[in-house]
Amino acid sequence: MYIDIGKNQIIAYNNYIATNFDAPTVIFHHGFMSDMNGYKALMLDKYCRRRDINFIRYDNYGCGISSGQLTDQTLTSWIEGGRQVIRHLTKGENIIHIGSSLGAWIATSLVLESPAQTIGVINLAP
Repeated sequence: MYIDIGKNQIIAYNNYIATNFDAPTVIFHHGFMSDMNGYKALMLDKYCRRRDINFIRYDNYGCGISSGQLTDQTLTSWIEGGRQVIRHLTKGENIIHIGSSLGAWIATSLVLESPAQTIGVINLAP
């Protein structure tokens, strides 16, 4: 599935929507030169589905099947990609960010921008 940002920009994503309406939303932010189909992302997807927790994994700009070239991206553009995921795919609250490597920096930046939306953050090898 895709978020169409406009101006030929898309973000590819996969999400699981829980049947429990009170469940938090876990967002996995992948690392540099990785994508939403890496081992950690797939294992977290499986974990959240078994426990009926909302889960979003996505390919940030220039990664996987999202638009853009990796060499044209900056930390700012990747943070914006995370913002778009939150804006389009969440209710804007009860978010648990999980970031791996560069994704940990993206997660931390998003948490610092909107701490009231966040109920947890896990950063792996930032």
